[in-house]
Amino acid sequence: MRSHVAYAYAALVTVLLTFLSSFEAASRHRSPERREGERLVHEALETEVQGNPALRDQLLERALDIDSQYELAKWHTGHVKLNGKWQTLEELVRKESVFRQSGTCETFDATR
Repeated sequence: MRSHVAYAYAALVTVLLTFLSSFEAASRHRSPERREGERLVHEALETEVQGNPALRDQLLERALDIDSQYELAKWHTGHVKLNGKWQTLEELVRKESVFRQSGTCETFDATR
């Protein structure tokens, strides 16, 4: 029984070390801006868990200032990617409203 536990533990350690080494190798290929953006997003999410949403928002905005194309930062600031373009939820609601008012929008019927 102990040999099975030791084997499973060794396999788990091997998998974790492999994952960490591949993650480290991948992180070397990212730009300094991306790495700083990742760090800021990580810090922002930790800050949110600690109950400070205002600091979270500031950190996410700083991440976007550094790397405006960082998708994780865009997502956590309330952007949605639609047809390859990042938009805020407010922009999407406004566009949907314009479509409805102009009569060019077909509604989706889930019963069809």
